[in-house]
Amino acid sequence: MDILPHNQDAGALHRELQRQLLSGELGPSEYAAAFLQIEAAYFVRPISENDDGRLATAVLGGRNLCSACWIAARGAS
Repeated sequence: MDILPHNQDAGALHRELQRQLLSGELGPSEYAAAFLQIEAAYFVRPISENDDGRLATAVLGGRNLCSACWIAARGAS
């Protein structure tokens, strides 16, 4: 079982990008490109494979599960 990571590091990366933009280290187009790369890398939200539409928070037996499904699956084992 793996707990899926939270995206806390993305916020730090966005703050650093903003700092670089405001200091002139990056131009607007470079900032926009880097911003989109961070979004693509960190903000993928897997959905529970039980078709309940909830965000997955763990992987159990190779399946992405939301918290409720994960608790139910653990109770069934």
